[in-house]
Amino acid sequence: MNKKPLTYYFEFDQCGDWNNGELPKLLPFTLKTLSYYGIRHVTLTDPLLALMMYHKGLSYKLKEALASEGLDFVDAHSIYGTWWDLNEPEPARRAEMVAQHCHAMAIAASLGVKTITIHVGNSLSPTVKYPPSPWLEAMSKMTREQHIDNATEALKVLVPYAESLEMTICIENVRYICTTPEALLELKRRFPSEALGFCFDVGHSNLVKQLYQSSDLPSQRAMAADTSTPLPIQILKQMLPHIVNCHLHDNDGLDDQHLNVGDGTLPWNDIIPLLKQAPRLQCLQSEVLPTHRRVPLPILVKTFKKYFGDWTE
Repeated sequence: MNKKPLTYYFEFDQCGDWNNGELPKLLPFTLKTLSYYGIRHVTLTDPLLALMMYHKGLSYKLKEALASEGLDFVDAHSIYGTWWDLNEPEPARRAEMVAQHCHAMAIAASLGVKTITIHVGNSLSPTVKYPPSPWLEAMSKMTREQHIDNATEALKVLVPYAESLEMTICIENVRYICTTPEALLELKRRFPSEALGFCFDVGHSNLVKQLYQSSDLPSQRAMAADTSTPLPIQILKQMLPHIVNCHLHDNDGLDDQHLNVGDGTLPWNDIIPLLKQAPRLQCLQSEVLPTHRRVPLPILVKTFKKYFGDWTE
């Protein structure tokens, strides 16, 4: 099979003060260190994109700094969260959100990025205390179908724009009712364009058992009850035809820890052979958080060579 680029997520926003629109002093050392340990491709992260959207010219400075160490951007994660997810319930806010994503996509395209991950959205979490607001009231009343319909309205603008940039939007499985494979597949049916695909987040696929057990969809309850096939494998099989990018990290099945591959409970020996069969796969991404999880770069790179070295560049 053709080798795919392997990109690494790194917490560049932790390298120092970016607020003046200049590169932080620690960044050259960080880039040289990444290059020294054999990393060639890095992820254009959502914090970096937000900084670039605010500071004109920062993207070009960073691109030159990466190139000086033999590094480049291949994929991106767009801005996300309460105000930036595609299921935004308020139409006026949705128009602003779409415009911001277009801005982020234009910056990413100027840096050579071909795939950008965008969150469909998060339904309300029972463990979070939200301040009273019109947004909270609207979100609390939304059905699964309304989440999908709102995302559809946003994608009616974003997918044609991605086509014009020759970029693929990758919508990602998370652990909410509007981000399960069934919801993503419904959106894909509405947008058959090659400019829309999936980002398979391996870690997130390990965190949805409770959601599936209480689901109003019989198919999801059946998946949760199937003890013969791990739930991440079932989810991967559903998403496989449309996977363009994937986020590779591990966890204990309880929390989204972004651990190094092999340090959690995911069945990697079953995942990897199946993932290799994804017909649209363009790149793989380490979404391990090396700074937050204190994973030394030599160990991170060695681990990814062990698991993915035979089919990544």
